Amino acid sequence: MLIFDSKEFSQPTKLTGGFKEVAFYRNENNDGPVVRIYAVSVQNPDIAEYKDYGNAMPYTLHGNTKVYFFDESDEVPTKLVFNYPHFDTLKYKAIKLYERNGANLVNIKDF
Repeated sequence: MLIFDSKEFSQPTKLTGGFKEVAFYRNENNDGPVVRIYAVSVQNPDIAEYKDYGNAMPYTLHGNTKVYFFDESDEVPTKLVFNYPHFDTLKYKAIKLYERNGANLVNIKDF
């Protein structure tokens, strides 16, 4: 018998960078693709493990997971919405975007 703690497999807060989830949105559509959007502050942007953090976030096949990263020293949105760009881009400036799409392809974009 193998016994393990599933919490040990996905703990993005233990990654280098000082990540903190600030806001989360998930669509209410349980009949179609699940859309998850996160706003995450980063304490040490220069050494942060962005891809590893994104890979540790929940993902559903044929769904979409987006993680917007923000420098902790700047303002970070506390509310996200379904419609793009998901937050007020005049007030908040993301530094990176991690996205895993419905085909399970990962893309990381710098801003």
